[in-house]
Amino acid sequence: MESVDHFVPFPEKLDCVMTMDADVAIFGSGFGGSILALVLDSIGLDPVVRDRAEHPRFAIGESS
Repeated sequence: MESVDHFVPFPEKLDCVMTMDADVAIFGSGFGGSILALVLDSIGLDPVVRDRAEHPRFAIGESS
């Protein structure tokens, strides 16, 4: 399975401008956002995933 490596963290302060080329922007990298990015990538689109939190998130066990 191919990993999605388009994660871009939110900047702490909005004093910079970032530009990127993508077909779809997904806000939120939870279960739904991650699956959506994987599906879009598998059909040939270029998704970018944005999230406020840092990844990987701390987790104990096999919870998602």
